[in-house]
Formats: sequence, structure tokens, C-alpha cells
Amino acid sequence: MVKKEEDVFDKKLVMINQRFNEQDFTSLSSKELDILFSLLYLARWRSYTEGTQIKNLKTLANIKRTDLNALERQFNNVRDFLNDGKFGIFKNLRFDKERRTFSYELNRDKKYLFDKENAVGRKEYLTIFNLDVFTSIKSKYEKNIYRILIVYSGSGWLKINRNQFLKAIGFPKSYNKRQETYKLKECLKNLDYLFPGIEIDEVRGIIREDDYFYIKWNNQKMRKINKLDC
Repeated sequence: MVKKEEDVFDKKLVMINQRFNEQDFTSLSSKELDILFSLLYLARWRSYTEGTQIKNLKTLANIKRTDLNALERQFNNVRDFLNDGKFGIFKNLRFDKERRTFSYELNRDKKYLFDKENAVGRKEYLTIFNLDVFTSIKSKYEKNIYRILIVYSGSGWLKINRNQFLKAIGFPKSYNKRQETYKLKECLKNLDYLFPGIEIDEVRGIIREDDYFYIKWNNQKMRKINKLDC
């Protein structure tokens, strides 16, 4: 039986080209990350929207206690982030505080970023995660960890360069190595309900090899836990 588009839309799955997910998101706050990926979720289904109520975006992004002025600042920070990036996904992304609406137009040549078949044809990958799961994570650090780990959820493990991983998470630059490791373990512990039994080992590189992290978890029922079934 073919699933209706509305049914798949209701699954709240964000699908975006892996190359986009490899950007540096550390300048964005937790709520700004929620706004960003809510917009990307919408763009997957609607290449154009005009005068859509802000309350709809707040609902998608799971934002409950933010006043309109703060929300406008967060929205504009996301807009600036997207404008500064190399992908240029949207045209005319704007927030109308008086009308309490937002609008955007998807650049036609960026539709490939949301296209499964195109990704396969280009031998590229899509990052896929459930928007409701993502917005339920409170910490920006944990959101950035989640973005990376969810790509490897089915394998149950990941080996990743230590410095690259920490840079992608965005811990304060004032942290020393011990503080980084402590905070990382704390974040992973908080994500245990999404990656059951998650563990991390820090391995020192030999000779010319950089230090790396080996992270593993129980990948049984990962799709159900993370609401990835579509």
C-alpha cells in the first residue's frame, strides 16, 4: 500500500544532504537549531510559503516560552547563518513581527538537498532524523552530538577524530582536555535513552595517527526509539 504524502509528512522526518549536516553549527543556540531544522523540514515538502503563522513554526520547533522579540532574534540568527553558508537554501526568508508570520522561497537549484533519489545517484548520503525527537533534546551540545551519531545509528558504533568531534559539538574554548572529556561523557549519558547503553573510549593515536573516540551503543530497536520509521 502506498503511503499518502500527508501521512509521511506527519512522521516529522528531517531529510537533508549529509554535506549540509557536516557544516559548523556551533554558533547557533539550542532554540536556533530547532528553528533551523524546522524550516528545513518544511522546505522538504513546501518550496514556498507566504504569510505562514509564526505559531506554526513554534509548534514545529517545540518552542513554548519565548516572547516574540526573542523569537525574531533567533529566527534572524538562523537566516544569517543560512545566508553566510555555502548552500544558500532559501530566498526571501523573513520574519514579520507585526503580522506574526514568516515566509520563504526555496532556491530551485537546492531541491537536491532533500531528494533521496538524487543522493543515491550522486553517491551521497542523507542525514535523517525525527524533528520531534531532535527538539526534545534541550542542550545545544547534545543536539550537535545527536546530529552526528544518528547518521550511524544502525551500525551501533562510530570511530571519529577527537578534535573534529569536539569542534563539531562546540564546547567552550576555555575548556581544558579534562573538562571536555567530562562534559562529553555527561552529554552522552543524557542521550542514553536514544542510544541505549552508549559508551565511549578515548584512544590515543599511534605515531602519526590523531587521537580518536570510539563510541558504541545497542542498535536494537534504534529506528523505533528514534521514530525513524516512515
